[in-house]
Amino acid sequence: MLAAQDVSQRCNELGITALHIKLGAAGGNKTKTPSPGAQSSLKALAHSGMKIGRIEDLTPIQLIPPVERVVEGEGGCDFSS
Repeated sequence: MLAAQDVSQRCNELGITALHIKLGAAGGNKTKTPSPGAQSSLKALAHSGMKIGRIEDLTPIQLIPPVERVVEGEGGCDFSS
């Protein structure tokens, strides 16, 4: 939250009044939700007077499909010979 206040102060010095925000979590096999600090940072930016235009989620998705198990026959011995 302190970092968000520093960012908003610096943006005000530079004359920036609106932001587009990009958030990302670990993704893949890990958590797909942003950390609780992300929400508090967004709130701090909004309360400091910044206009928030667009919020993008950059969390990577898992690209490898789950492996299908191949079952050959019914199991047991083959008595056909």
